[in-house]
Amino acid sequence: RSDILQALLDHYPLNLLSQKDYHGNTMMDYLLRNRLPKSAELIKMILEKTLLARMDMWGVQNWRVKMHELIESAEWTGDVTSRQT
Repeated sequence: RSDILQALLDHYPLNLLSQKDYHGNTMMDYLLRNRLPKSAELIKMILEKTLLARMDMWGVQNWRVKMHELIESAEWTGDVTSRQT
């Protein structure tokens, strides 16, 4: 559920996203391999939270707007390899 992920992203430090599990995978590794359409929305949510939130602190509004547009326009197919590039 995206509302749970949003709450976790708001509450916990973002460096948790890079934590690896027993198999050496991060949360993003699993999302990028997932073929369900909902995973693309979760990836977009994470990108917005991690990338765009940090850009707010940099004071580069034009670049932030462009990155937001790129994230929103991203479309992932069922091809997992295209997600990982």
